[in-house]
Amino acid sequence: MSAPQRIGNYRVLGQIGTGATGVVYLAVQESIARQVAIKVLHASLAGDSKQARRFLTEARAVNIVRHPGLVQISEVGQTESGRPYLVMELLTGQTLRAELTRRGKLPLPEALALMADIADAMAAAHQHRVIHRDLKPENVMLVP
Repeated sequence: MSAPQRIGNYRVLGQIGTGATGVVYLAVQESIARQVAIKVLHASLAGDSKQARRFLTEARAVNIVRHPGLVQISEVGQTESGRPYLVMELLTGQTLRAELTRRGKLPLPEALALMADIADAMAAAHQHRVIHRDLKPENVMLVP
């Protein structure tokens, strides 16, 4: 399936990722020239009200926790076909998985610093009774 041309007030520039629950697109809010990432729930899951609720709960959880180590979500909505979407800040960097594939094992001091950052973000989430259900290298973004 090809990328939609528009999602809400955003013009889609292309697909930048896919995961278990959705597809992520690069898009631009043309009125203010702001680039964003938009995660759209997979069509196969959109009809499942439990999955749709869980998807939108992700946005609420991130905004309740408000931690610099968690991606910011600025908007939620539904596509013309009824699929829920999240508008997120566009992170520039790569996943931990890509970094591990490129470099192999990280030096211990670097690995410990990274794990401390991840633990800090997860501790902040846990203080708000939010549990990350899919913490893995593919879901950790390394940004400068």
